[in-house]
Amino acid sequence: MIIDLPTSDEFVATGKAFLNLAWEEIIRLSTELDRYKEYDNYNDEEEQLRLEEKYWKNSQHNLLISIALAQQGTEFMLKGKIAAISPYLLISDEPGKWISGCDTEDKSFADFKTVDAQDLIRLHDTICSPRLPDSFKTTFKRLRRLRNTTMHSLDKRATVSVKDVAITIMQISEVFTGPQSWHCTRKMYFEERDNLFGAYDINPGALFAQETLHVVDKLGLTPAELKKHYGFDPRLRRYFCPECYDSNYYYKADLAQLSPNTPDSKALRCLSCQTTFKVLRRKCKSRKQCPGNVLADSTYDHRCLTCFE
Repeated sequence: MIIDLPTSDEFVATGKAFLNLAWEEIIRLSTELDRYKEYDNYNDEEEQLRLEEKYWKNSQHNLLISIALAQQGTEFMLKGKIAAISPYLLISDEPGKWISGCDTEDKSFADFKTVDAQDLIRLHDTICSPRLPDSFKTTFKRLRRLRNTTMHSLDKRATVSVKDVAITIMQISEVFTGPQSWHCTRKMYFEERDNLFGAYDINPGALFAQETLHVVDKLGLTPAELKKHYGFDPRLRRYFCPECYDSNYYYKADLAQLSPNTPDSKALRCLSCQTTFKVLRRKCKSRKQCPGNVLADSTYDHRCLTCFE
């Protein structure tokens, strides 16, 4: 008898863990470059561009490893969809080639050879509905090629950008967990990690807001890409979110937008914490002559959400 059968949820959870690892590496690389530029304080634009080009060239190995992690995560997500029908479908070869003694004693599922990665899409589309889109199949083939290059060879022609990795991860998440789902996956990851370790130097909500702000402003995503994958339009006016404010570190993020985006709207929706809250439409009375007219309610001391005074 085959024991220790994995569940669909276990495969999906492992897949998300790989995607999170890949994502954290690109965020680390990108924020590290930001700090580097701040410390060196290059005023010459050409010199700064040369610095960035050199930095990303030296970071190619890390970016390719991130791609490999994303590809591994994708395989687990595919296995999760298949296992939802039956985990036995993941066992390869005919019964006559299964491990010795499996018909006379209990054997763990992990001891069996499973379907090769190259066959997962065909298996999925044979038994699952809906079938995977052609765009995903193209992405999966590209990921496998880059993963194989990273793990088994050294192809200097293989290059990726931090934006490439980010878009790939968001596309994978969209296929398996729905449109604009990656942001929610990351938010859940922060919350679960906080529950696991129980303490941060800064609250997890503010940490997540920092990351979200970096994604919006620093990863090079176009307004159309942000709108598609995050439901956030950076071309519209942005407001500070009082929920994401960390009073201990004086950290605040302008990731809230009017919902709906009308001149008389009295609600804001924050991209980071996903909170929708009521606002007051009154002119800001700050001595800084702020032109804002969107204020928080009494819960947040009527702060102006334009200047945060």
